[in-house]
This record gives sequence, C-alpha cells and structure tokens, in this order.
Amino acid sequence: MTPLMIDLDGAGYGPLPADLEPVRLPTRPGVLLDAAPWPDWIPAGHQPIDTAAWRAAQSAGARVAVACPALASPRQIMLALAVGRLLADQRRAAAGTDLVPLVTCPTRPRCTWESGAVVVPHPVTVLTWEDAQLRVVWEITHREKITAWRASLTPITLPPAAVPA
Repeated sequence: MTPLMIDLDGAGYGPLPADLEPVRLPTRPGVLLDAAPWPDWIPAGHQPIDTAAWRAAQSAGARVAVACPALASPRQIMLALAVGRLLADQRRAAAGTDLVPLVTCPTRPRCTWESGAVVVPHPVTVLTWEDAQLRVVWEITHREKITAWRASLTPITLPPAAVPA
C-alpha cells in the first residue's frame, strides 16, 4: 500500500493522511456504508444509487455512505469514503453537531435532480510518494440541507495582501 495524503478543497488543513486500501467490491451498483472495522456493502437493487445510499445511510445510522455505480474503481470508492469522513468531521467541528448522513459518490451521479437532490463537487488532491493527482468526489445532498450547511460555515478572515510602505 502506497502511503497517501489528501488535501480536500484546499480547506487550509493541509494534506491529511488517508488510508485508502481498496476492498473487493461487486461490479453491480450498491452502497458502501462507513462501519468499523470494515465498511458494509449493500446492493442497490432496482433503485437509483443516490436513493439507495440515502435510504441505507438513514436506516443504518451511518455517518457516511458512498453511492457506488456499476464498475466503479475500488480506489475511487475508498477515496469517496475518506472524503466523506473528512467532510463529516469538518462539519461536526464547525456546527458542533452531526449533519448526517453524508452521501458521496466517486463519479458524477446521473439524474439526481429528479429526486430533489443537489450534487456538490469536491476537488481533492491525492498525494503519493511519486506524484500528485487532482480528483473530484461528488457529494449528494438535498436542497433543504444546503441552507443548514451554508449556515454552519464560518467565514475565513484573510490578512491584507498589500502592505503600506
């Protein structure tokens, strides 16, 4: 396993270590639920993966669920799980409460707007010993949660860029 670090959205935390060891997953669509010691796999059946992820996360009380389309790369799925965990921790620290469940997807989900969902892209820099790669992990949320999510964000004050001489 190559040691990895990820930098989420340029959030200012700097690169954080992430254990992205891939797991063997079926090639059919499903949901990966965050559980200890190993994530749980639930097949999506005939429902869209975003709907399956929301239902599975709410019924299991999971902090993070990854909507996994058919033939998604196991490394991309594990990256989406790691990003979901970082986002959940970041929002818990900012709001003081859990804003769960949080649903991510390694690829841009199709037709989520039909179910009232909104997709939010999260650029992620993946650092290995050899190189750095830019990836995108998609968060699936609902319109009503966007308002609560925006209210939980705190503004960042930056020092002035120019200094008088």
